[in-house]
Amino acid sequence: MISDREAKEIKFHEIPNLPGVYILKDEKGTVLYVGKAKDLANRLSYYFQKKVDSPRIEQLKRRIKKIEIYVTENEYEALELEADLVAGFEPKYNVELKDDKHYPYIKITQEEYPRVVVVRERKEDGGVYFGPFTDVGSMRRTLKVARALFGIRDCKLKLPSKNAKPCLNLQIKRCLGPCVNKTTKEEYKRAVENMKRFLSGKKRALLAQLRREMRKRAKEEKFEEAAVIRDKIITLERFFGQKPIEMPDFIDRDFVSIAFRKNEGVAVIFQAREGSIAGRNVQIFTPGSEEEPQKIYKGVILQYYRKNPNIPQEIVVPIQIEDEEIIEKWFLTMHNKKCRIVRARSGAKLKFMQFALRNAELILNERIAQKAGLKTPHELLILQKELNLKEPPARIEAFDISNIQGKWASGSLVVFVDGKPKKSEYRRFRIVNLQAADDYSMIKEVVYRRYRRVLEEEKKLPDLILIDGGQGQLISAIEALNMLGLENEVPVASLAKRLEEIYLPGSSSPITIPRYSLALKLLQKIRDEAHRFALSYHKKLRERSIEASILKQVPGIGDVYQKRLLSSFRSIEEIAKSTPEEISKRTKINLKVAEKLLQFLTQNKLVFYL
Repeated sequence: MISDREAKEIKFHEIPNLPGVYILKDEKGTVLYVGKAKDLANRLSYYFQKKVDSPRIEQLKRRIKKIEIYVTENEYEALELEADLVAGFEPKYNVELKDDKHYPYIKITQEEYPRVVVVRERKEDGGVYFGPFTDVGSMRRTLKVARALFGIRDCKLKLPSKNAKPCLNLQIKRCLGPCVNKTTKEEYKRAVENMKRFLSGKKRALLAQLRREMRKRAKEEKFEEAAVIRDKIITLERFFGQKPIEMPDFIDRDFVSIAFRKNEGVAVIFQAREGSIAGRNVQIFTPGSEEEPQKIYKGVILQYYRKNPNIPQEIVVPIQIEDEEIIEKWFLTMHNKKCRIVRARSGAKLKFMQFALRNAELILNERIAQKAGLKTPHELLILQKELNLKEPPARIEAFDISNIQGKWASGSLVVFVDGKPKKSEYRRFRIVNLQAADDYSMIKEVVYRRYRRVLEEEKKLPDLILIDGGQGQLISAIEALNMLGLENEVPVASLAKRLEEIYLPGSSSPITIPRYSLALKLLQKIRDEAHRFALSYHKKLRERSIEASILKQVPGIGDVYQKRLLSSFRSIEEIAKSTPEEISKRTKINLKVAEKLLQFLTQNKLVFYL
């Protein structure tokens, strides 16, 4: 990110030829325009190096004093960010919404074999509509891709028909040919559903479905059909702006790229499965005293794959790393899987590795900028606007409850600062009041205990409290705050899982944030982290309860001895691996009782089931 650079000082050769979003400001810092670009350097040069016929653009050019840019991973991500920033800043020179009654829709008809058509009016006729599309050229390009991929007919023929003849679309493979029985009803229905996912922008669901179909064909050794589906996936990834891997085979590969500077390092691992990208993993590391890339790559690979059992057939790296043959043998010994370490020398592997390395470098630069004192992250600014907060919520504290019908009830608190988790401040709560073990009372108890302690220790209150749940959980949290005299002192919101609706105090109706919004994604990330943390503690309590019940079955062990054992040893398995003397020494338990305990665990083989 280049932040608030004076326009006259901009050196265009320093701006990357990458997709992203740019913000144009006047001398007071007011946002004039937010735009996205496939190539930031080329796009920004338009405002300073070329004359344009538009008086509005010329007026804008005269007012530009500062620019700010954000590099994104692809054009699709830039589009999402642009939408968020426009909604947050409402710039003067951005497009305003107009009456949409003359703009076209894409319609999928309600017929036995549905058609896809372009219409100018939306009707209540059972059809599925997408739009309206203000950019007609973009709509037609989208429709062209969709027809080529899914083969949905656009003719007016009423089906089924006895007199139908093969048409040109069938011959050029732009229609599945239901009119001449070239497809089954089930296959055509699947194609229609995939087209709906495509037009709805549900790229993950669509790509996942196609990958399942591709794997199924490959497993059945129908490799030609699998290759056709693979080509569709590549086309979709290009359309959605993702970087495709065009490999001639279905080998599973990981591309490992690293960027580091002094004490800061970033490793980006792209997973390619069966010729298509399956995901990306970012690992932050400290290079320590190592300066040679060969050694750093070796250390990262060993640490990452030691904990990750998802070993590919190949790991692609940009350079020769230290001890490659030894690492390959280590994979076979550690995970019982063969994995080759190969270098990206040419072709598709080299092309994608260069892309991966750019990603690693961009993420590293972002982290260094943040440590140097970056401004408030833009997703917090969007969240401030969506929730109508006075300030950006730099510190967010989120609560969740976990229990099974009140048993082993526990609560969790996670803390996010500037949009990032601060795990050192996470807290867990064992529910004390079990007489009213429902979610509402438990949320009330946990929130009360948390902020009573914050007040006692004179610590700073958060900028936003997030509750996992609906309106009932929100009301319970507010009641707890009111008991502490914190009424209207801290903004509170709850996020319901089912429809991702947000409830705010004083309103019976939820608000919805657009699903593509970075603000909603941040809230979901925080909520999910609170849920994960709550479940981990609940599981621990459950396991300790089971272990305690097992120990009490041993003659001579009551509540006192059971508590000593569980406080002195991490698990029953650790107890079973100890000697009677060690158990007696650590817990002050009678030696004969310790011998009986070990005999009981061995005879019942309980250690093997924990």
